[in-house]
Amino acid sequence: MALHDIEITAMTRVALPRPNRNGDKIIAYLTLRIGPVEMVGCALIQRENGYVTVWPPRVANENGNRMVSIVDHDAKKQTIMAASSAFEAMGGSFTKTEIDLPLR
Repeated sequence: MALHDIEITAMTRVALPRPNRNGDKIIAYLTLRIGPVEMVGCALIQRENGYVTVWPPRVANENGNRMVSIVDHDAKKQTIMAASSAFEAMGGSFTKTEIDLPLR
């Protein structure tokens, strides 16, 4: 998937990010468009270890497992890069800019 297929169409920075029980912080909410699909309610995350990732909208099944995910490794990386760039363009900053991706 090419980078032009991924677009951040809206973003709102979180004024006072608070860590969850794992130490991860939601630093912004965003709307993500991948091709013809748009996902509202994604979150840009600063992990406890300093890495950056994007979580899809919180749509969970009865067990609490997320029902939406970005399964393509390159698309996930491009999504994180696009969201990070948009966040920085809005005046946001990171303690570390490493991308947090699961292994293939």
